[in-house]
Amino acid sequence: AGNTGTATASFTVDSVAPSVTNITPNGTVSSATVNVYANYSDTGSGINTATAAVSIDGTAASGCTAAATSVYCTASGLANGSHTINVSVADNAGNTGTGTQTFTVDTTAPTVSGLAPTGTINTTTTTISGNYSDTGSGIDSSSAQITLDGTVLTGCTATLTNISCPASGLAQGAHSYTVSVKNMAGNTGTATASFTVDSVAPSVTNITP
Repeated sequence: AGNTGTATASFTVDSVAPSVTNITPNGTVSSATVNVYANYSDTGSGINTATAAVSIDGTAASGCTAAATSVYCTASGLANGSHTINVSVADNAGNTGTGTQTFTVDTTAPTVSGLAPTGTINTTTTTISGNYSDTGSGIDSSSAQITLDGTVLTGCTATLTNISCPASGLAQGAHSYTVSVKNMAGNTGTATASFTVDSVAPSVTNITP
C-alpha cells in the first residue's frame, strides 16, 4: 500500500567531567577541627549532587551537605601534620570530576626560653632578650615582642630564633617582662621573667677613728 511509518529521537553527548575547584582549607590551620569546602560545576548534563563525596587522608567525611554548586563538611580530631582532602562528584551522564588539596594542622605554640636579664642588675640601661623555637609551621618573627612592666618595647631586633630590645631609664626596683611570639599557624608562645635594678652604691658612714 506504500504507507511509510517514521519515528525520530535525539540524544546528547556529554563526555566532560565536572570541574572541582576552591577546595579549602589550604596552607596551615591552628585547629584540629576544620570546615572543608569545595565548589564544582558542569557545563553538560549537570551535577548529580547525590554523588558528591569528600575524604580526608583516605577516610570518608561524614555529615556533609551537598548543594548544586558546592559541598561542605566538618572534620574534627585531626592530628598535627599534613592532611590531604579529596573531593569527587559526578554529572548526570556519569562522568566523575575530582579535586585534591593539602593542608597542615599545627596546634602547638612556639617554645620561648632563655630570657635575660634575671636576678639583679646594677644599671638602668640594659638589653632584654629571649629565644624561641617551633617544631610545626615555623616562627612568624614579625609577631615577636617584649612587654616590660605592661608596655611593649620598641626598637627591637627579631629573627627566626630570638628577639632583643633596648631598655633605658629603668627605675630602681623590680621589673617584670614577657616575651611572646606566634608561629605561622597563629599559635602564641609566651614566657615571663623578672629582674631588679639596683644601681645605687652603698653608703659608707661613721668611719672611725
